[in-house]
Amino acid sequence: PQASLVPQLSTTSVLTFEEVAAIPRPGAQGPSMVKFSPDDRYVTYLGSVEAASLTRQLYVYDRETGSTSLVIAPREGSGEEKSFSKEEALRRERARIMSTGVTEYSWAKNACRLLVPMDGALFVQDGVAEGSADSFRRLFDPDAFPEVGTGPLLDAKLSDDGARCFFVWGGEVCVCEVGSAADECAPRRLTLGARGEEGRTNGLADYCAQEEMSRYSGYWPSPGGGALVAFEEVDESHIPPFAIMNAGVDSPHEQNEQHRYPFAGAANPKVRLGVVRAGGAADVGE
Repeated sequence: PQASLVPQLSTTSVLTFEEVAAIPRPGAQGPSMVKFSPDDRYVTYLGSVEAASLTRQLYVYDRETGSTSLVIAPREGSGEEKSFSKEEALRRERARIMSTGVTEYSWAKNACRLLVPMDGALFVQDGVAEGSADSFRRLFDPDAFPEVGTGPLLDAKLSDDGARCFFVWGGEVCVCEVGSAADECAPRRLTLGARGEEGRTNGLADYCAQEEMSRYSGYWPSPGGGALVAFEEVDESHIPPFAIMNAGVDSPHEQNEQHRYPFAGAANPKVRLGVVRAGGAADVGE
């Protein structure tokens, strides 16, 4: 990367007590989520402007010109820890993610299209070449489709051809076609039966898979255009809620968290696998 974009630890040769006590630790914050573009020309990664900052931005390195440039930066005040929902916070804890700002992104496998979840919505951009920033757009306004889902948009993925975007919303697997203009997509649910049902989800990895197996996804679109989607149906309703007290939280409503925790030797979540067409109803099987 360009020297001007490399974070500097300090202007002095001696670390201060403040730098030693800060998170991230001095020298520990390097590039993350390094990926090649589908045409192999570009290398994209998440990085921080300041060494002592957890706020990440998306950068690109052009292998042909040797230049590095900023692709996407979070808006001021967005993507902070306090803005995450309970579901998002739990996923971040289990994946050991501490960074804020732009925390994840992905390329379509066979198309120069980026997907960036940010500010409670889903954004796409067609490539990272000069001028591609003009194509940065939000797929849809989540507040405009309460009949489809509510809450955070989780585990978003592009189909291999970049024409569809899949995600989990309100405990159900959803999809939308990727349009060419902002907010012109209409999301729709692919699975049924979990929304509004306590302890049930479709398309989300269960606790054991996330915490013990490091598997953080619970659905898998088929290759190509994602005509089929395999998904995990999880039922935790038989697991008694377990209260976890947060003594350091000021709000009394947030001090007592309820989780369906599968203790060792006790019942685990019941998991089934299903397959759904991108335009049809789910076929769930053992």
